Amino acid sequence: MLAGIPTQEPASPNNPISGGGDGTAVGAIFKVLSIQGAPGAPTANGEEDAETRNTTGSTRDLITQACLTLSTISQGLAMQGRRGASCMLTSSQPKQHARLAALAQQSLDSVPPLAPSRSAAAMLALSSILALEHGLEPTGGGSSWAAETALSLLPSLMSLRGFLKLAPAHSQKGASHPTVDQTGYGINAGMLTSWHGGRDGCVGLLEARLRWGGLSSIEQGCSAGFPLLLITLLAGGLKGAEDGTEPGGLGDDVIGLSPIGVTWAVSAISHTLSGGGYRDVLFRREPMSTLLSLMNRVHLSHLHFWEGSGGGRDGLRAVVDRIVSVLEFPFMQAQTSPGSPSASPAVSAALVPGRSSPSGKVTNGELAKAMTANMHHYWQILQEVFSCCLLPEP
Repeated sequence: MLAGIPTQEPASPNNPISGGGDGTAVGAIFKVLSIQGAPGAPTANGEEDAETRNTTGSTRDLITQACLTLSTISQGLAMQGRRGASCMLTSSQPKQHARLAALAQQSLDSVPPLAPSRSAAAMLALSSILALEHGLEPTGGGSSWAAETALSLLPSLMSLRGFLKLAPAHSQKGASHPTVDQTGYGINAGMLTSWHGGRDGCVGLLEARLRWGGLSSIEQGCSAGFPLLLITLLAGGLKGAEDGTEPGGLGDDVIGLSPIGVTWAVSAISHTLSGGGYRDVLFRREPMSTLLSLMNRVHLSHLHFWEGSGGGRDGLRAVVDRIVSVLEFPFMQAQTSPGSPSASPAVSAALVPGRSSPSGKVTNGELAKAMTANMHHYWQILQEVFSCCLLPEP
């Protein structure tokens, strides 16, 4: 109703529907963003009086609430099986670009810690809308027009890395102990609302950039340390150095992720594997333990009771599917190794060991060879971690 989509229209991934047009609540919200989100004129002396500060604060709150509303609507459409960013952006390419640009501007202009809620809310709205494009890649590869447009608007990988390392507002020193509801997820543990995590949007945009940015983005993400950064986040949070600028390892900080944020984080990890991230994730016990702990009975039970995006049966299926895609990566690569019984002549011809990529990083052939050579070590780690994380206690 809010997006103006007729309820009698069947929800189908193969049938994207235009929503959010003029006269709808979504259209009105985007109009507010385009007006209130425009940069204001500077004062004559460069200072703000009390009235200006109050107005600025009210505008910031209005933009934050507008972005959170768009996030909730987008995630609600996804839970109903709707697909396609056009559900929120209409089918008009000029409007799609303008609306994505408005959200991207809020993500970039309201840099934390000056406006943490507004920045996090804008990134969450943008990532939630882009998530509607998952599974709609055109036949023959590539990405949709909306995805290609978004890539030029998203924050850079280094900007996203900086956002991820910032502690959520509720986890600052002196904050009260987070409240935990029946799902086990903290209500105030770095959450924007009781349904949205403070880092959800940042992780969602990272996942989108890795998904659609190609091998170059994946390799840059690995060089920036995203595989271990995400694993550390999922393991319990980021423990900063004494100056609070660099993550030092596993700590007691809250993670600021809701269930959908956890799913996006695991999906982002899976995208980094082919760019060299497998070294940090698959052949080390601590990262493997973190991933498998997400499949233990307690966490899956929490997901089952979560009524928001990323919970319920669909949420369970999504997070398990992402984790399995990480765990099966070595097996899938080993099967495509040249000379493997399961490798077709066409695949074997394409995967020539020693062939270098333009970036000088590992090629598909070298990757398959590395997976085959280390399969015994991977299998041993997998068995050890599995027995610790998933087998029931006596």
